[in-house]
Amino acid sequence: MKLVLLPVLLFFHPSVGIKFKEDVTTKSLSRLISNVFLDMPKCVVVVLSDFSSFELPNNFVYLRVHFNSSNLFLSLRAAYQMKCIGYLIDENSANDFLKTLGEARSSAPERHTPRIVVVPNRKGNYSLNVFMHPESAYIPDMIVIQIVDGNSAAEVKLVVMTNSFHNSSIFPEGEVLGTWPLDEMSFFPDKLKNLNGKAELIIATLHYPPYVLLHPKFDGMEVRMINEFCRLYNCKPSTLTDDHLWGEIFTNGTGTGVSGNVFMDRADIGIGALYLWENEYKYIDFAYPYLNTKITVLVPKPAQKAEWRIPFLPFSLTLWVLQVLSITLAAAVMFAVNKVSFHIAEGLMLGGEFSTGGGIFLRSLAMALLQPPPSRLPSGSPLRRFFTIFEVLFLFFTTVYSGALSSVLTVPLYYPPIDTPLQLYEAGIPWAADHSAWIFSIQGATELPFKGLVKRYEVHSHESLISLIKKGGYGFGIEIMPAGHITQTKYLNGEAILNRHVMKHELYTTSLVMSLRKGSPYTEKLNNLIGKQLDAGLLLLWETDVTLNYLSSRLQTALKISEGTKVEVHHPTKLKLTHIQGAFILLGFGLFVSFIVFLFEKLGKTPSSLKISA
Repeated sequence: MKLVLLPVLLFFHPSVGIKFKEDVTTKSLSRLISNVFLDMPKCVVVVLSDFSSFELPNNFVYLRVHFNSSNLFLSLRAAYQMKCIGYLIDENSANDFLKTLGEARSSAPERHTPRIVVVPNRKGNYSLNVFMHPESAYIPDMIVIQIVDGNSAAEVKLVVMTNSFHNSSIFPEGEVLGTWPLDEMSFFPDKLKNLNGKAELIIATLHYPPYVLLHPKFDGMEVRMINEFCRLYNCKPSTLTDDHLWGEIFTNGTGTGVSGNVFMDRADIGIGALYLWENEYKYIDFAYPYLNTKITVLVPKPAQKAEWRIPFLPFSLTLWVLQVLSITLAAAVMFAVNKVSFHIAEGLMLGGEFSTGGGIFLRSLAMALLQPPPSRLPSGSPLRRFFTIFEVLFLFFTTVYSGALSSVLTVPLYYPPIDTPLQLYEAGIPWAADHSAWIFSIQGATELPFKGLVKRYEVHSHESLISLIKKGGYGFGIEIMPAGHITQTKYLNGEAILNRHVMKHELYTTSLVMSLRKGSPYTEKLNNLIGKQLDAGLLLLWETDVTLNYLSSRLQTALKISEGTKVEVHHPTKLKLTHIQGAFILLGFGLFVSFIVFLFEKLGKTPSSLKISA
């Protein structure tokens, strides 16, 4: 970083200080600041309107910025990047500083909770003006020093106030920590150790069982994690919801849903199956990941192949190509040999169907269907040997075809199942869910299958998803929780599972987190609690308990059974007309073509000179 952009002066030597007035007030204030700084970080940002009024303690690194500086935002943002989390400001600069600090906090990639000391520029009570600023409601370590008159003119008392982090609406002017130098006090008490029934712990969430249930009562796996947090630290959670589910955060400083409410400071903590989303991490903070979850797709079961295709099913495409090439090669060889026979002996060359390309191709096709050639062939004709060779070849083809046909006639064949993301992409079917959050984790993927799946993803309302389930031809996003249970949404019902199965391989795996504002004072306490809950095995226990108490056990069982590609077992059945409809289609096609050719021959005039004698 170029230091020329910042109006910052660094004081590293203990002898460097700010000259102060030699009077009782400044002496008392300097002694108090020296005591407060015993609990301050070693790097302190100083934002004052008059630097000549205070003397700062030695053995600290100071970043000095004038509060009227046009580069105040850049300076505070640089302080974030340098992890300089202590701040000394005065009454005159407090409001501008807190406003700019909030802007720097939102844009800086670093996260920390600041520790702020506000010193007075005059006598009197000014704490209300400082503590009423919105940013102070999220900073527990904040004190205001006020000057009051003592018992004599030579005596000065300094009252140390702190913001009422527990309930600022009842104590807008803050709470008194003590009077200097009469009282012993802790300047930065741990306010999160006991939140004193704080009723403003707002939880942004959505109804997404078994993580969060808003009805029939407020419960769920993540709800129990929050309830345990409030039990330990004495708070009362209240919920905040909207119609945007997980929501989004936009570059213009606004947001919707769970993430947006946390970003805009409408809520303290966000829960409801939140993942490690890159875009959201730019604007909010995440607690420690606690479990991994799988995102997969409920796809149509493998469809049975149409019975009209039965005549073509015994051979694969490769084998059909070889069959056609064999017929073509046989026709070409026999035609060439018949032409060459004339040079061997004049009577060996055959006429009729063997003298034209079309005729000899039809003869090769007939041999492929095991129709023998005419028996009246000259004994010395080379075609006899080739007939024998090709008859053996086509007998082999026909035997293989007959054996495979007997199985496909009575045992149904199915299209390949969709069990992997690649197969889902190759199937070409769209898939849908109720929010774009389902693809947040893969929308930046560079692999072709995932890029294609992101393009084919559709967002629909619950009512529209229910209609699509009845319509068919769609896949639907579902989530498999760490203990194996499947999350339950409004559109996921028994009809959705009918003729569908869960992909064997997940679309992607991601970690579950809770979201908080950048620099939230709750982050450290919440992380410690999550670690203890993981060690105790409570999360998997709560997941199972909530699933058994609130979710449909039949639906869970059906979804579990549908995982994989198990299809219905069919036993051999009696042949029906449907089994040979393909053969009748071929017969009808052949008769139609033959009739058309016959009409052309009948309507056309064939000169007698072109007639070929047998």
